[in-house]
Amino acid sequence: MRDSYRDIPQLMRAEAPFVTIRYDLSQRSDIAVIAPHAGLIEPFTGELAEAIAGREHRFYCFAGRANQDNRRLHITSTHFSEPALTRVLLGASVAVTIHGCRQPLAPVTHLGGNNVRLRNRLDRALRHAGFEVDRAQPPLAGRHPHNLVNRTIQGGVQLEISRVQRRELGEAYRRVDQHEPDCSCCFCRYVAAVRSALDAYCCTTRAHHYRNR
Repeated sequence: MRDSYRDIPQLMRAEAPFVTIRYDLSQRSDIAVIAPHAGLIEPFTGELAEAIAGREHRFYCFAGRANQDNRRLHITSTHFSEPALTRVLLGASVAVTIHGCRQPLAPVTHLGGNNVRLRNRLDRALRHAGFEVDRAQPPLAGRHPHNLVNRTIQGGVQLEISRVQRRELGEAYRRVDQHEPDCSCCFCRYVAAVRSALDAYCCTTRAHHYRNR
């Protein structure tokens, strides 16, 4: 399905009251966690991105809040350029974007993007936590250099999470008033798996950097 608007400036001129942009990069790591289609555009992607970012990593969320037809607020990632996002990506070494897809009718995460090393770590971490994962295929592959996930020095990984998987994660998220560090619900296990993969990636990247100085 084609986007209703060609880019963010055109969308904002027509739809600004229905869009909320939140971001945080102050005193945060060089990992950017991004939800470019949050709110009611691709439900529960913003909540996941915020939980994965925590207080450690850079965070950006573009959320649609229209009363109906939030799909019109979708801008494809290759055309997605917005000032706050530019600030978040500036100085970031790697990015992770959280997206939602409709198919298949099963709980699965499709992994795309150009950072193969991080993609492999995320694949192993999510599988180890009990989640179904596969390699994203076009048009969900996220390999285009203009895709926002690939605009950092080391590129990034795009998580396309099926609607069924997001529904399960959202139900677990809302079922518990406060998620403690040892919570074993599927939402907490998913977030912990992604965060552990990011931590491991950072450790090995820094070790490689120091070995080659």
